[in-house]
Amino acid sequence: MRMDTVNAPTFLTPKQISDSLQISIRTLEDWRTRGYGPPFLTVGRHVRYPLNEFEAWVAAGMKGGDESDGVCGSAHTPS
Repeated sequence: MRMDTVNAPTFLTPKQISDSLQISIRTLEDWRTRGYGPPFLTVGRHVRYPLNEFEAWVAAGMKGGDESDGVCGSAHTPS
């Protein structure tokens, strides 16, 4: 099976995510066990984060310009 590399999803490792967010890998582990943090998948024993899902998760937590509460991954219902 050949995947078209132009449309193939890009995945990030926990280290790449922790570096990007400037948090520890242990914090990411805690978030996963609590059902919090960026969406992830497992490939065997390996955890991977789809780049597009990570970017959307970060964007959802941005402050300023809208009514969001600025907490990444939290649900927000405008009042």
